[in-house]
Amino acid sequence: MAALGEAEGGAYILGGYGSKDGQQVNNPKSLFDLVYLDVNKQQITPVYQLSGLEEGTAFANSLVVDEANRSYYGLIFSKHSFNSTLQLIHGSLDSASFTRLGHPLPYKFQDVKSFVDLFYCNRSGKFITVTLFQRPDKQTEAEIYTLESPPLVLEEVLPVMETNGNRTYVGSWLALVLLIIAGVVFYRYRSRTKKPVAAGVVHVPKDGEVNIPDELPSEDETKEAVESEAAAVKSVNYEKSSPTRNSIVLFGATQIFDDEGNDITNLFTPLIKELFLLILLYSLRWEIGISSGKLKEVLWLDKSEESARNNRSVNLAKLKGILTKLNHCEISKKTGYWKTDIDHAHLYVDYYEYLNIVKETRLSEKEKIKKIAEIVQRGSFLSDLNYEWLDSFKSEISNEVIDIYLKFAHSVKVSEDPEFLIKVANYIFHFDAVNEEAMTLKCRALAFLGKHSLAKVTFEQFTKEYHRIYGEEFTKGFQSILED
Repeated sequence: MAALGEAEGGAYILGGYGSKDGQQVNNPKSLFDLVYLDVNKQQITPVYQLSGLEEGTAFANSLVVDEANRSYYGLIFSKHSFNSTLQLIHGSLDSASFTRLGHPLPYKFQDVKSFVDLFYCNRSGKFITVTLFQRPDKQTEAEIYTLESPPLVLEEVLPVMETNGNRTYVGSWLALVLLIIAGVVFYRYRSRTKKPVAAGVVHVPKDGEVNIPDELPSEDETKEAVESEAAAVKSVNYEKSSPTRNSIVLFGATQIFDDEGNDITNLFTPLIKELFLLILLYSLRWEIGISSGKLKEVLWLDKSEESARNNRSVNLAKLKGILTKLNHCEISKKTGYWKTDIDHAHLYVDYYEYLNIVKETRLSEKEKIKKIAEIVQRGSFLSDLNYEWLDSFKSEISNEVIDIYLKFAHSVKVSEDPEFLIKVANYIFHFDAVNEEAMTLKCRALAFLGKHSLAKVTFEQFTKEYHRIYGEEFTKGFQSILED
């Protein structure tokens, strides 16, 4: 996760990820040092430490070094996210400053299954980015991006403003607002010029029927009122959020809070976090816990029995020490299996709550959906982690949630509750961005409410994402989606 760029007499190396003592499982951290490797003298000389980057930032394989101008170009990304993004940066070889250039690029990051490299082609004058990702079926996806040189500064490409430490893309919102205002004007104009309907002749849609206009508004005309658009965009707003005291939050990014509300997640090294999650999830999902043999298989497969036992003992001792800061949670082996003993009356675990909701038979489907939505509002299950053993948990949860949502959607006619069906579709997109049933449901509900332009936008966004993921065009048309 470091970048290397060839230079006269040697190379520059920037960044990396690891532990100072060489043992990568012992509190590894991101490194932001720029060093020069002198091949002739066989020396490494520190140049500076880059500032302004978040922990977990990693670098693409290569730097493009421009010695004449004493600068370099490189790509950075976050190693904490599977659906990460690549950002081109331009920095100095002499001072610890850099500039972000161009649009971010999508990048699927999953440790050794992912690879990214940056090149500069003198002949075409373009930067070229190549990404590789090995899928579960062992096939490798390759994507190639090009960027004209010299690239624009990110702020010139897409204006950015800082709000509470988060970046908000003003350009996107400005375009959206302009789009909406134009829609309001068009709507009012159509309302004033529309011919009056003959008295008593009113078409009332039948259950499940959608009004399809003879001619859809053009792109310049398709915008709804600001309030209605904002309501649609923010339809996945939930009333409740996870407690921030005595809680273990696993939906979205992993977070653990003590009884004073302090986030103690950073006390868990990557290995101890994985060990804890293995024991916790096996305890909650199957109640019995996890065997020592399974722990060895997952965490210390390359170790001898004795070495694995020593590693397990040392790391369990560390884990138990951390859990003393979290009341009402202990690790035991009373049954012969490693298990978490949790007092759920005093310690909130969102996955435990989720399992109870799914099993609950007394709740109506609508109540169940609302309760699940309160939990999954932070994101998909352990979205910041990509352990191989975790895939079965993630897959099970995604399938369960989507099935519950679709079961409800199929039992309700669009005319009965179109607003809530739009929310249901958005909930599904949270787990499956290219779920055709969710897209169809949302488009029909929006069209039923007379929001044809929003339905069209939903359809177009779906087809773009479908093409990006599958590399082929979505075969159905917008009209057929509404008419089927």
